[in-house]
Amino acid sequence: MGGGFEGTVKEQTVSVNSIPPALTLDYTETIALPRPDSIGGFDAGAYKLIVIITHTNTGGGVTKRTRMAGFYESYLLEFTDFDL
Repeated sequence: MGGGFEGTVKEQTVSVNSIPPALTLDYTETIALPRPDSIGGFDAGAYKLIVIITHTNTGGGVTKRTRMAGFYESYLLEFTDFDL
């Protein structure tokens, strides 16, 4: 969309139960993002938040990234300077 911040805002690891629930695999997690003024190079403007989800299998002391991944594209978010 033009110049401005483009990068990772936060990485978070979430453990899930190794025994899946009865017939559903519905997981949820709330991710608290840092304040925009604490992110270097982040200026006021319009941004599009994209969340990327990857899966890692850590069974038996071995960590392997699996072929399962997903992403979510949010609506446009407008950030303004606080002192306006």
